[in-house]
Amino acid sequence: MAGRREAWRSYAAGSEVLHFSKFCREHLIQSEDRWEGKPLLLEAWQRRMLGEALAYDENGQPLWRSVVMIAPRKNGKTALLVAVAIYRLLTDEGRPEILLAASSDRQAGRLFDAFLATCAVTPNSPTCSVSVTMEGGSCARTGWARSSA
Repeated sequence: MAGRREAWRSYAAGSEVLHFSKFCREHLIQSEDRWEGKPLLLEAWQRRMLGEALAYDENGQPLWRSVVMIAPRKNGKTALLVAVAIYRLLTDEGRPEILLAASSDRQAGRLFDAFLATCAVTPNSPTCSVSVTMEGGSCARTGWARSSA
C-alpha cells in the first residue's frame, strides 16, 4: 500500500505535499457548510493526489504543468482548488498567475467566490498574510514569509 500512497517517490525528487498539508492545517479556515470556521484538514485521498500534483524534479521545478482532478460531488474539490490557488499565490516566486478552470461560468463564479470567502475568514499570522484587492477581477498577495515544513 505504501507504493500506492506515494507513487511520486519512484520518479520525482520530492513533493510539496507535506508543506502544503501543513499550510492548509495551520493557515486556511474553511468558509462553507458544516466545516465553516474549521481548519482545512486534507483527507488521505487528497494528500495522495496532491503528492503527485505537487511533485518536483531535481532542480525543484514542478513535474506537471497541468493537473486534472475528477471526483464526485461534495468531495471538497472547490475547497482543495482554493487551497492550492492560495498556496501558489503565496509561495511561488515573483508574480504568480494562478489559473483555475471550471466547467461553466456558474461554477467558475462559485470557485472565485470560495477563494474570496476563504481569504476573508483566514486570519493573518506572522508567517501568512493575505489580503484581497479587487482590480479587474483579480487578487494579489500583500505579504508572505514562508516557514519551514
